This record gives sequence, C-alpha cells and structure tokens, in this order.
Amino acid sequence: MAVNWMVTGNYLVVHYGSGKPCIIEKENEKHQKILSLLVSGAPEDKIIAELDFLNSIKNTMPSSLSIDDLTGIVKINGKETHGIITDYIVEYWKKSLPYEALVKFWENIQQNPSQQSKDHLFLFLKANKMPITPDGCFLAYKRVKYDNEKNLVDCYSGTFCNNVGAKVVMDRKSVNPDRHDTCSHGLHVAAFQYMAAYSGDVIVEVKVNPKDVVAVPSDYNDQKMRVCEYEVVGINKETAMTELFIAWDKIEVKKQEGILKIETGKKEHADQVAVDAFIANAQKGQNLDISAFTAKQIIEIVQKLADITINLSLKNKKSIVKKANLLLIQAGYDTVNSNTDR
Repeated sequence: MAVNWMVTGNYLVVHYGSGKPCIIEKENEKHQKILSLLVSGAPEDKIIAELDFLNSIKNTMPSSLSIDDLTGIVKINGKETHGIITDYIVEYWKKSLPYEALVKFWENIQQNPSQQSKDHLFLFLKANKMPITPDGCFLAYKRVKYDNEKNLVDCYSGTFCNNVGAKVVMDRKSVNPDRHDTCSHGLHVAAFQYMAAYSGDVIVEVKVNPKDVVAVPSDYNDQKMRVCEYEVVGINKETAMTELFIAWDKIEVKKQEGILKIETGKKEHADQVAVDAFIANAQKGQNLDISAFTAKQIIEIVQKLADITINLSLKNKKSIVKKANLLLIQAGYDTVNSNTDR
C-alpha cells in the first residue's frame, strides 16, 4: 500500500489506500512522530499503524457528530455547534486521545428535557472541572451522616439512604428548576471545595447523569446543583473527619475556643467560597468573628443569618461592622469585637 505525503502550512497530509487523505494538525501530538517516520523512510506498516490509530479515534464518533479535518468545526446533526463539551471533543481529537466518554456525555445531555438545565450544567462543569465517567456521566460530592444503624443518610432529612451503591431518586417535578431560588427542593450535590465546608460525618462521591440535572443555583459560584437522581459510587476517605476543619486555596474556616472565624493566607479579603462556608457553619449562641470580611460580604452574612438588610447609607466598614454585630446579637448569635480600621 503506497503512502504519499506532503507538509502544507500547519498540516501534514498523508494519503494511503483508497480512502480520504489523513490530515494531521501540527499541534497534534502524533504529528511529529508520523512526520519522523515518513522522513526516515520507516516501513509502511509502522506508518499505517499510526495513521489507523488516528482514524480509529475519529471513527468512535456517532454518525450525527462530525469534525472538519481542517477547521476543527464540530457539527451535530449537520448543525454547527459550540460549547464546553464540543471544545473538549476537539481538544481530545487534536491530541489523538479517545473521547468516547465525551461523546456519550453529549448523547446523555441530549435527553435532558430542559435547555436551561443543560446551560446550567455547563456552568457547573466549567467552574469546577468535574471528571466525566466512561459512561458519559460526571462525578460530584455530597456531605452525609450516619444514622443509628450506621447507614449513610442525607444530613437534612435523614431519610435518603446514601450507602455506596445506592441510587437516590426524586420526581423531577419535585425539584425546583429556578436557579435564582438558591435554597429549595431537590437532591443536592456539589463541587468538592463547596461540600467540604459543611458539617457531617462523611463526604461521598456521587455519579450524575447529565439528563438528571435540574438547576445550578446562581449565588454559590456555580459550585452546587439540584438534580433528580444520582448514584453513590464511593466515600472520599480524605474527608471522613469528625472535627470541623475546612481548607482550600489557603483559606480556612476554623472553630477555636468557641469562635468561628476566617483565616486566609492571601493579602486580599476572603472570597465568596469562604463567605458561604462561614454562613454554613454559623450557629446560634456562637461567637462570630466577621473582621476578615469586606463590608459587602458582612452585609451578605447578616442578610443570610439574621434575614435583615443593613442600610447602605452607612459610610464605612467600621459603621457596618458595628451595626452587623448588633443585628447578629439580636438574631441570637454572639460576636467578637475586633479591630476593623483597615
């Protein structure tokens, strides 16, 4: 079988057999290897084996999905399409990596009845870089607790079994699809850094089919979502802890000597993740140290914990802290007097 080839621009074009020429982009990791084999006059069977591998990767695509050799444009059912999964498919294609899982993910998400839910899922995946499983699902996390029989159950109601292997299901109609209702009905899963901020005995790893995603709440940096079904696939052993300790990106939420506070290694103030963690762990009668937060973040904390909005006419952070401490005390919390002149 004759192998003919040429280099043109950023592409290596190889023709062998009676089929279409194989066009290999310069950034494809197979480009240099195949070019070296061609230049050195390597046996044709070795060259063809490498070319067949490239074509076998491309042949894993369903008939409804195509990638243009020259432009990299992806078409689904003949229509040009874009998006996170599309970008990943093209990236894997350029690197000659198998992308069956990505294709299956795309096929699964087509079964989701809500376009809005699909868009929400892309926000979650982009923000958290969640891994995709071979069957086209993705992994997320959930904090759970032990019941009296040592079964893992949800922390909220204690009625949903979350033992490894369990499939947890809720009628989709019972899950709130409005992403602007940030705390509402549904099965909740999240990114690891979000779920680690909550109390509970164990963090479990769960598998979610894209078709079962309902909403990604808008005010948590797209780190959690409501779904109607998930499967518990394992226990995250690194986080099966019994005492409160949360750390990520050099931010820690600690409960020491009855005081809940933020500690950060960054020069700037604590970010939204730390705000969410602080709110999640605050308890009535507990001393709250809000000094690490910005004025805007303190207003949010008071809104969430005391259900009261601080008047924005207050001139500076010191005034806002003074008012915030008063409102938190009225709501049943204790506060720590800290220097706020910064």
